[in-house]
Amino acid sequence: MPQSLTFLGLVAGILASFASPASGNDRDGAEMPALHFFITWGQRGTPEFLGRYEQPLGITTYTDPFGEETIVVSDSGNHRIKFLSNVGGFNLQFGHEGSGEGEYRWPTGIAVDRHGSVFVADTLNDRVQKVRLWTSSLIEIAGTCEQVIGSRGSDPGQFRAPTGLALDREGNLYVLDSGNHRVQKFSNAGEYLTSWGREGSAPGEMIGPTGIAIDSDGAVYVTDSGNHRVQKFDSDGNLLRTWGSQGEGAGQLQDPRGIAITPEGVVIVANAGNDRLEFYNAEGEPLGQLGRTGLGNGEFRSPHGVACDKDGCVYVTEITTHRIQKFCPPLP
Repeated sequence: MPQSLTFLGLVAGILASFASPASGNDRDGAEMPALHFFITWGQRGTPEFLGRYEQPLGITTYTDPFGEETIVVSDSGNHRIKFLSNVGGFNLQFGHEGSGEGEYRWPTGIAVDRHGSVFVADTLNDRVQKVRLWTSSLIEIAGTCEQVIGSRGSDPGQFRAPTGLALDREGNLYVLDSGNHRVQKFSNAGEYLTSWGREGSAPGEMIGPTGIAIDSDGAVYVTDSGNHRVQKFDSDGNLLRTWGSQGEGAGQLQDPRGIAITPEGVVIVANAGNDRLEFYNAEGEPLGQLGRTGLGNGEFRSPHGVACDKDGCVYVTEITTHRIQKFCPPLP
């Protein structure tokens, strides 16, 4: 199994207390967000119980057709996708274990386009599924597979354990082909466009990349998990910058996983091995940290997925505690 998946073998309720805000320095115009713990939800369990998860991994946010902020989580160990309100209220779920269309084996990365189509990295089936979420037909069911992208292999357009997903402003899909140690780019219709990366530790090379995010300028950020660093590319795969080193010090990384960009352009990395979030500016300069090892509010055990909504709130999945935590800026 690819190195990026070795971690896979590894309380609920609304709380009113607040953790200490994250802090840091202003670097080149980017500021460390002042985030406070807001709410947590989830506990371990099988999917017939609402609010139960088994190693939730991927997470993203989008605005639904009614203008509401919606959270999408890959409940990986239960092989399904869950849609939640921004305080954890259950809205919808679909999927179950299997290899047919609309079935999943350990889904991870998720992305939602402006048309409401959901792209899911169906990791252990070595493919990406494009799923129809909203439908006007009384016959079709939300969550119906619209398209399967890829198959197992190492040729262009094929995958070995795809993980992170991201969409650019044009709707192009970027897939972290983790087992092949590369990024692949597709059109919104699933047409293969290009790819870059190979196994290794030199600049532009990767070992088991896991997280991917795209900023407002179209730059592509990748957590190169096996090399304990972040790499930044342009949309054609040209390397722009690399930062990070293995360690526990400020700005250092230990098995980085998810990555997200705030509305202000701050880069957030789930520093899984160090049980915290790292914050950087777009040039890779450290801005600060959030969290420490523990089970309390604002503490982490193996944070994995990270997402940011339009209001600057940050959502984090934890694979060890089977929960999601939400952090928000202070009220004006």
